[in-house]
Amino acid sequence: VDLSAVQCRKRKSTKAKEWHQIVARSQDAIERRLILERLVYGDTPPQFSAPTYVVDNPEQAERAAGRLRAHLGLGDEPIQNLVALVESMELRVAPVDVDTDRFDGLAGWAREGVPYAAYLHNGVFPGERQRFTLAHELGHVVMDTQAAEANGFDSDDLANRFAGALLVAQPGFGSTSP
Repeated sequence: VDLSAVQCRKRKSTKAKEWHQIVARSQDAIERRLILERLVYGDTPPQFSAPTYVVDNPEQAERAAGRLRAHLGLGDEPIQNLVALVESMELRVAPVDVDTDRFDGLAGWAREGVPYAAYLHNGVFPGERQRFTLAHELGHVVMDTQAAEANGFDSDDLANRFAGALLVAQPGFGSTSP
């Protein structure tokens, strides 16, 4: 499986060899998932069903999270099972077991526009951090941040703002457009 448009949360101290191992394990996990899907669905796998939000600044990243919460009918209630929610949108989720604490997760697209998110699942990080990482990676998938990046904003900072607003509902944030 060729993974393209990879966005990731990793430490600057992550060595190249370690990064290649992370990508290889992520590719393996996603490939296994896609093989299973092919067996179940044939050549027509379920399509990703979340909207894309154009984001120009950090406030719009938070607004995008609120709009996604509204789109999913979550209201202001806590998200009980983030993995199930993300998978219900047909974003493929793969826990990856790598012996490191310098990587949190990555997201991108596999064959024919199939989105994926992989996150570290090795007992190093608590569940709250894994949830934040998965929400962060979802942000990379649903946000178009090209304009924000052109204005000097960092896509990881925007994904962090998105993740925080997705996990902790802010009443009224999803109700206004732009």
